[in-house]
Amino acid sequence: ELATGSGGDGTGWEGSSAASGFLQEAGYTVRKDGPSTAKRQQILTEVLQGKIKLPNWLSETVQIQWGAPNSDERLKKIRNTLNVALGTQLGRSNPSAQAIKKWTTDIEFLDTKSG
Repeated sequence: ELATGSGGDGTGWEGSSAASGFLQEAGYTVRKDGPSTAKRQQILTEVLQGKIKLPNWLSETVQIQWGAPNSDERLKKIRNTLNVALGTQLGRSNPSAQAIKKWTTDIEFLDTKSG
């Protein structure tokens, strides 16, 4: 299920959580001049597979939430991180259509990875 945009503080991706900070550090972004669909999805896949390691600055509690590489927990954590960002963007008074399209595409891509 995709986010609907109800709720959220309208701030979008910026400064939200440790989870989105980790994906940003890994190179994932939906900025207009950001990486292509293939590159974004490669980053998400490498995070899922553990090829991109969890950073040391994530607290132990947060690292546990990410689960092991290739686990359902990690897949859900990545998907939920994108879905929260999508919902927040949808809740804005002037949402970014291109960001919404990219997040939706990437969530659908992640859905093909789940059992």
